[in-house]
Amino acid sequence: MKNYFEYLVLFLLSIFLSSCGGTRYQMHTMLSDLHKGQNNEYALETDSLSIAYSFIAEDGHITMAVFNKTKNSYYINWRNSAYILNGQSTPMVHFIGRDTEVIPPSSMVVFSAPFHRYYIENFRREPNVKKAELNDAALDYPVTYRYVSFDRALSPLNIRTRIQLSSSPNFETSEVFDHAFWLHRIDEYYQRSTALHQASTTISGQPRTRNPEQFILVGNQTNQAAMPLYALAILGVIAIFTTDGEFYED
Repeated sequence: MKNYFEYLVLFLLSIFLSSCGGTRYQMHTMLSDLHKGQNNEYALETDSLSIAYSFIAEDGHITMAVFNKTKNSYYINWRNSAYILNGQSTPMVHFIGRDTEVIPPSSMVVFSAPFHRYYIENFRREPNVKKAELNDAALDYPVTYRYVSFDRALSPLNIRTRIQLSSSPNFETSEVFDHAFWLHRIDEYYQRSTALHQASTTISGQPRTRNPEQFILVGNQTNQAAMPLYALAILGVIAIFTTDGEFYED
């Protein structure tokens, strides 16, 4: 009986080891109703202003850069500006902490809005996930990865920004720039080397993508359903060492 119990413990331990998913790297690609500008960022150009958006900040926080081309100051009304995540609108003043912002002549201001961390824990079980192979001379061997794409109407992550700008400090006349972004695709890689290959540099030791419309989220994927088996395996090992396997009397 002792041998059967030890075999069971070994079996549970093998499940434990195979079920530990390890670290996963999910690269998110965002699309927009804007065209890409000179630096490959989503951008809008007018005679007076240049507005560019990117997602390469840590965890994909949306970064907005507003450049004042004129010889006069421009003003941002944060109280009348909004960050809209999946239809939920929040005034920008909540993130910025001040009502207005002055953009001096021929100057730029850069600010970020929070981002909803959309990391999928059990990615391979998601519907419509496909498998592909990455072949690149810079990699030692072909790498298998998984991906899923979303249409705009069905995207699980939709962002809009509304920014009120004016050449008047009293905002007697103003313009509101309303732009939309949505999650188009997620690629999940299982090796850090592959994620770093897809990245150009790092933020806080984590991969950062080359492209302004992409960002990488890092997570630890573990099979939660197998947790009871983990506990049984650990208890079994403890029992073997503490009782020397003597569970039954002759």
